[in-house]
Amino acid sequence: MSTPTVKPASENTTTSPQDKPVIGAETAPVSLGEHTRTWAHGMRRHWTPPDLWEHGRPALKDTWLWARYGQHLPDDEQVRLGSRVTAGIRLPFRALLLYLDWVFERDSRLVAALVLVFVVVQAIHPIF
Repeated sequence: MSTPTVKPASENTTTSPQDKPVIGAETAPVSLGEHTRTWAHGMRRHWTPPDLWEHGRPALKDTWLWARYGQHLPDDEQVRLGSRVTAGIRLPFRALLLYLDWVFERDSRLVAALVLVFVVVQAIHPIF
């Protein structure tokens, strides 16, 4: 008969709830303050609008490919399908807004668009 070997406490694989580090405790890998700063920095990065002065927005094709292949998402087909569906809903609105941005980019385009809108309104419901 062989004698059972006893593992030292450092090699023990089972941990009790008291052994797990608690955020804010001295033994925690990250303090509560550091965790909060990291979380707040991530939220600020996520909700800060892009610098449109120096960096343009991605093309519609890039946006569609990003949503379609979903490298930013977990390997769950339902989540990726949801990403494709919401992108399919958002892309026409984004395209419309990008075309409006294109119209507002030059004065000549803006004047031509305003004249066109005025002519259409006059054809549908004459004001004068």
